[in-house]
Amino acid sequence: MTTYRAVFGIREFRALFVARLFTMTAVVLSSLALGTVMFRETGSPFLTAVSSSAGRSSNW
Repeated sequence: MTTYRAVFGIREFRALFVARLFTMTAVVLSSLALGTVMFRETGSPFLTAVSSSAGRSSNW
């Protein structure tokens, strides 16, 4: 059975894991920023939801 220690002992895996962690953090922060700006500018929860959905679909 492979352990977390064994997997994180591989340098290439650690680099990929950290890169993916930073990427996912950036996606979450940009989604929060988009929703905040949209709501502040429009005051509409509906438009905020639509823009957040459109922002998420472009990341896939």
